[in-house]
Amino acid sequence: MNRRFRCISVMVGLLCVGWVTSVAQPGYRTQLLSDMAKSLSVVKELKTVKDGSYLGNFSYKKRPLSVVVSQGEITHLGYLMFSRQQRTGENESLCHCLERYVLQLTLQGKNEEGIGKHLVEDDVNFEKGNFATLLKLVGDTTKSFKTEILKEKRYKVSWYVNDKLHCSVDFPVDYHFLYGEDMAESEIKLTEQLVAYKAPAVKPLMVSREDLLATFQPNYFIYAGDFYYTDQLNTNRYYEKSASGAFQLICNRRYPLESLANLFTTCEVKNDFTVKVRLIRYNYQEDIFSVSLQSFISFLQHHGCTVYFGIINYENTKAVCQLLARNGKEGYCHTMQATVDVEQLIHRKGEITLRMNAYIPISKIKNLFQE
Repeated sequence: MNRRFRCISVMVGLLCVGWVTSVAQPGYRTQLLSDMAKSLSVVKELKTVKDGSYLGNFSYKKRPLSVVVSQGEITHLGYLMFSRQQRTGENESLCHCLERYVLQLTLQGKNEEGIGKHLVEDDVNFEKGNFATLLKLVGDTTKSFKTEILKEKRYKVSWYVNDKLHCSVDFPVDYHFLYGEDMAESEIKLTEQLVAYKAPAVKPLMVSREDLLATFQPNYFIYAGDFYYTDQLNTNRYYEKSASGAFQLICNRRYPLESLANLFTTCEVKNDFTVKVRLIRYNYQEDIFSVSLQSFISFLQHHGCTVYFGIINYENTKAVCQLLARNGKEGYCHTMQATVDVEQLIHRKGEITLRMNAYIPISKIKNLFQE
C-alpha cells in the first residue's frame, strides 16, 4: 500500500503540464471576464459600480446582462437568464456558469457550425433544445428549472413550461469550466487566499459511546468516516475518554498516526503547528509560503473539500502522510504530501512541510487509483 501512495504522489506531479498562463487584469476575477467586458464596451461603466448584484441594469444588443461585483472586483458577467431567487445557494455557480458561457459564445461571433464545434470541445450536450434555445431564454426568468448532478460527473440544468421539458443542457463537473478560470489563475488565487485566510472558531463534534467503535486497545475508540478508493485513505477520527467522562480527540505522542489523522482531517484540536507549503504550479513554477495548520485545514473545508488522510511511510520519528482534499461538487482534488516529526506532538507545535498539487480533475485522480 505504501508503494501505491508513492506512485500516486509521483504521478500527480506529472499531471501538471499543458495549461496556458494568463493573469486577470485588476478589477476582474478572471482574464476571461476582462476580455468579455472589453468586447461589450462596458469597461468604464462596470468600473464605476459598487459591490452588489445587477440583474438587467446593463445590456448587450438589447439583451439584459447579469453582473456581480464583490470587494471591488467583477466576479460574474453574463446574459441574464435566472431570477434573484433562482440563483441562491448551490445553484448560484451553475447559473453564473451558464449565463457567462452563453454570452461568451455569442461574443465570439461564431456561426451555428462554429458554436456546435465549441460545444463539442467543451463537452456540452443538449437532451432537449440547442444553443439557440438557450439564447431565447435570455431575459426570461419565469420558467421553472431544476439542477442535477449526475454521478459526480456532469451537471444537468433543465427548464420546464407547464411541467413539460422545454430545454435541458448538461456539462462536465469541472472547476475551470464552472468559473471560467485557467489553471494559472486558480493557483495564483489559491496562494493569495490561503495566506490571507483566518480560521473561524470551530464547535467540536459531539460524539457518544454509540457513535464509536471500540478496539482491543484500552481507552481507544474510532469514529468511522469515509474512504476514497482505499480504506487506507480515509476520514476516520480517533477518540479517548477523558477523566470527566467526555470523549475527546486523541492528540499525543503515544498515538502519533491517529493524532496526525485528527489534526489533518478536523479543526477541532488546538495546536500551534505551522505548515510550510510548497505549491507546485504549472510551467514548473512554485509558490512557497507558511500558514497555520488550523487555517490551512479550515480553508480547505470552507471551500467545500473533504480531507482524506493516509500514511505513505513512518520510520523512527518521521511520518510521511498522503492527504487528498476532494470537492466533488466542483470536480477537483488538491493532493498533498506532508512530512512531520512526530516528536512535535508532545507540545503540539512545530513546522510541517507540505508539497501540494492543486485543482487536479477528479477523473484524473480516479485513473491514478485504477492504475
